[in-house]
Amino acid sequence: MGSMMAALCTVSTFVATLFCVFLIASATEVVELTDSNFEHLTQASTGATTGDWLVAFSAPWCGHCKHLVPTWEEVAMELKGEVNVAKVDAIANSNLASRFSIRAFPMLKFFHQGSMYDYRGPRNAEQLLEFARGGYKNMPSAPVPVPPTFLAKIKLQLDEVTEGLQALCYQIVREAQAVYKGERPIDTPFIVMMTVIFLFFGVIVLSFAALFTGPVVPNGKRDKQSTKKNN
Repeated sequence: MGSMMAALCTVSTFVATLFCVFLIASATEVVELTDSNFEHLTQASTGATTGDWLVAFSAPWCGHCKHLVPTWEEVAMELKGEVNVAKVDAIANSNLASRFSIRAFPMLKFFHQGSMYDYRGPRNAEQLLEFARGGYKNMPSAPVPVPPTFLAKIKLQLDEVTEGLQALCYQIVREAQAVYKGERPIDTPFIVMMTVIFLFFGVIVLSFAALFTGPVVPNGKRDKQSTKKNN
């Protein structure tokens, strides 16, 4: 009986040890940065009092990004206490992707005292560690762009809307030319498409009119009282 209890204790200790090893192995030193916490954690544009940061901008569908994951974890463990290692999902955090002009994946950047350095070398642990521990100084740097203001965000959204409207206008012209040349019949899908387009433009025009002319009362005149308050 005693030997059985001893054996059970030994097995329990072994299982507990394996579990602890698993927890330690599965722990990650890679910080996940987002639109909402990037500047707070990195202070990249304001002096970086939290230290240097090596950041990987990736996309969920990117095969090279997935291949980088174990190497990135290894680099994070090696640099613990020296350099902060982080990752950003550039698709889910489009503000950061726009701010840092992320156009390819994975994009690796090193942030040091208000400057940033792009990593262009082989994506192996040895080269990445060398880069983070001083190799970045041999690379060209650029100032870290400040977080966009509210007005800058509005401008960015308006630019995106403008690009969409331009593409829509080109599509209208192509469809109209096709109808004029007899290459496309004036069928129901064409009529529906043109109706939706004109309604869309109408909503935009009315929205801007309301924005710049003030609210409208039932008799069709501007609400003078509201206008006076605004003045």
